[in-house]
Amino acid sequence: MSNNININQQIIDDPEFAKKPVWAKSLYFYLWCRADFAGFVDVRWDTAKLICNIQEELTDEDIWEGLQGFVIPISGTSVAYMKDFIITARAQKGKVSSKTSVHLKIYKDMLARKLRFNVADPVSIIRENNPSLILEGLSTETDNKQAKEDSAPMLFVQLGIPKAGLPSFNLEQAESISVDENNKPSEVTSYTQQDDGVEDIFEPVQQERKRFPDEHPDQSKPILDKLSQEMHEDWLNSNHYMDINGYYKRTDGQDISVTINERERLKNNNPLESVKEDEVIANF
Repeated sequence: MSNNININQQIIDDPEFAKKPVWAKSLYFYLWCRADFAGFVDVRWDTAKLICNIQEELTDEDIWEGLQGFVIPISGTSVAYMKDFIITARAQKGKVSSKTSVHLKIYKDMLARKLRFNVADPVSIIRENNPSLILEGLSTETDNKQAKEDSAPMLFVQLGIPKAGLPSFNLEQAESISVDENNKPSEVTSYTQQDDGVEDIFEPVQQERKRFPDEHPDQSKPILDKLSQEMHEDWLNSNHYMDINGYYKRTDGQDISVTINERERLKNNNPLESVKEDEVIANF
């Protein structure tokens, strides 16, 4: 695979970038070339100062100020994000596909940053800093294949990306804004917010169920010791996710029942959320 990486030439003429000191411009291009496939880069100022010939007396605060607007620090980590990286260097026609090997590396690096570098929500970071980027959904062919640990379906589950993908951040923001009676933007939180003179006739429109709870654990290994890694991966590969208690639930929000015929297998291999004595003994 080629080690070439694209750089947006328009940044040279960007008036804000033009105001940056020479050392900041040099550091920016160095960090750009050091970024992973998703656009995340490790922050090691001592090494960067040496390579880019930056004055030793510059503090970390001075460096961040010099890079402001182009390199985004991620709070609580030693990682930063290169703004517009994917849309410039990796995307094809503004899209990331789950069928392209190079694009699959983007998702793998996003997951690595989440699991190993404490980047809590890499998906939100790349979308906000590549606002026109579209994450395409899983293809039918990809979705029907048995998921492996580094396959697109598994990566989507662990990153919390819907199978249908995600629209651009710009489009999502535009759809959440309406205009009020004074022709001013106002946020619409539901279809029932509009004052059309009809009240209490229809049930409020319910929000779409989230794929995951707001807080869910690392999906790379089971929480409960009695569950093997192999069985844990089998559950994830069958459209489940693990909740904070170590139990497995469907990613599509639907409930499934396990019959009494599977009771012994479940006892040996799977943590049950509930056990009943009647015909249906477990609901996930």
